[in-house]
Formats: sequence, structure tokens, C-alpha cells
Amino acid sequence: MSDNPYQTPGSMPLRAEDQEEVGDFDLMRNTSFWAILSLFFLGTQIVLYSLHMLSLYRPSEELVLMLQVGAIISVCVWTYKSMSNAWVAGKIVPTITSGGAVISYFVPILWFWRPYLAIRQIWGNLFGKESSKFLVTAWWLMWLGIWAFIVIKMLHQNTPRDKDPIYYYIGKFGVVFCTLAAGVFLMMIISKITMGQNRRIAKARR
Repeated sequence: MSDNPYQTPGSMPLRAEDQEEVGDFDLMRNTSFWAILSLFFLGTQIVLYSLHMLSLYRPSEELVLMLQVGAIISVCVWTYKSMSNAWVAGKIVPTITSGGAVISYFVPILWFWRPYLAIRQIWGNLFGKESSKFLVTAWWLMWLGIWAFIVIKMLHQNTPRDKDPIYYYIGKFGVVFCTLAAGVFLMMIISKITMGQNRRIAKARR
């Protein structure tokens, strides 16, 4: 009995060399649609955020909310499907389920490290244990940076700006920098993982 909860019986056999290389990737599913949606919502938010910080454009609250909800939904679905692909084929078997990878984004305390481990496992499953994980690590450091700078802002929110301006600007521009950087890194991660998994799917169809 396989320990893989996503393994299904009766899957089409693969060539021996393919099976040895990555496993049963004929069961993998294309995630391009959700990847494109994620890139659209994330990219649009980055552009609007940058324009707003430069005082060139102020988006409406409704538009911002719509983009945020769209990004959350699309990234979560992409994460779920990408982790499912990692379970059915790859160099390293994950230890986090597809549902667990998504839920961890919304559970206090867990959201500080569990999503990072999930994406790291998807990345390692695709590119190998020894592959560079700079993008994944950089993305998560920026995510943690957002929280750190938010705390700095909260601790000094009652301090007059003219008396102690350094904390105001550190908090404000720290959040901006980390938010933009985290968004860019996440877009790069989604692109690389999606293209890598799609190459496996194409190989299974030969």
C-alpha cells in the first residue's frame, strides 16, 4: 500500500527510464491557468502599489480588494494543484499535503513558516534536493520582513513624526520594499515551478 494519498490505481504505465527519473508524472495536472491568474493579480497589485507610492495614481478600495481576493484565491489553488503534482511525481516525496499547504496560509503562527516549507518542498521535488532555493528563501524573508516592519510601525504609531521620524520612515518604506520584493519573488517562483511541471506533463504525453 502506497503512502502517497494522491496515488490512484490503474494509471497508465510510463517508459522505464521516465518512471525511474521522476515517477508517475502521467497523473500530473496542468496548473498554467491558475499560474497566469496569480501572475495577473500579483503583477497588477505591484504596479498599482508602485504608482500609489509615487503619488501617480490612487486606486479605489474596491479595486484593491478585488485584486487581493483574486490573488489569494488563485495562489491558493495554484499551491494546492502544484503540491498535488509534487505528490504524484518528483525527486523528493513531500511531507505536507495539498490541503495542508493551503490551510497554513490562514492559521496564526503556522503562517510564519509552514507556507515556506510547502513551497520549498514543491521546489525541491521538481528541481532536486541540492538545487538552489534562493528565490524561495528570498520570498519568505521578504514576507517575514513585512510583518517585522508592521510591528515597528505599530510600536511607534503614537510617536510624533517630527520627533522621531526614523521609525516612521523605516516602518513605512520597509513595508513597501518587502511587499514589492515578496510579490516579485513569488511571481518568479510560480513561473519556474509551473514551467518545470509542465515539462514533465509534456514528457508523459510523448
